[in-house]
Amino acid sequence: MGTNYFWFTEFLHLVTALGVISWFKYTYKKTNIWLCIMIGLGFGFFIDIDHVIDYAMYFLSNGHYFTLTEFIRGGYFETNRRIYVLFHAWEFVIILWLVYKLLSLRYKKDNRINLLLLAALAILGHLVVDQLTNGVSPLFYFISYRAINGFGLNI
Repeated sequence: MGTNYFWFTEFLHLVTALGVISWFKYTYKKTNIWLCIMIGLGFGFFIDIDHVIDYAMYFLSNGHYFTLTEFIRGGYFETNRRIYVLFHAWEFVIILWLVYKLLSLRYKKDNRINLLLLAALAILGHLVVDQLTNGVSPLFYFISYRAINGFGLNI
């Protein structure tokens, strides 16, 4: 990975998250816009914060100091031979959607339940971009699949 790839995918994540937020706000007009923005960006864009875990394992085990350039390049995945990205998981999309469906049956008039749908859709958008741009196995973004395979890089 290079810096151009990093900025390109982050741009795609931002555009996707903003698209999800826009659709959601248009569909659920009563929802507070600032809540939509925080949840949509949190789950759709800032989910990449979990890359810090992988990078920390790299620089702590190799005696390196944190550098933004090295972090952006992503070479630490190759060095670690493992990739955790613990927030990148289709299971979270499924769980959030199921909880949304169950709660919306019981609490039909509570619009706050819809925020679970927003979170699920924001993660979904992020993972679709990653799935299409990272050249990984279709199962890769299932955390259970990665765990079963020891979080190996080339699974």
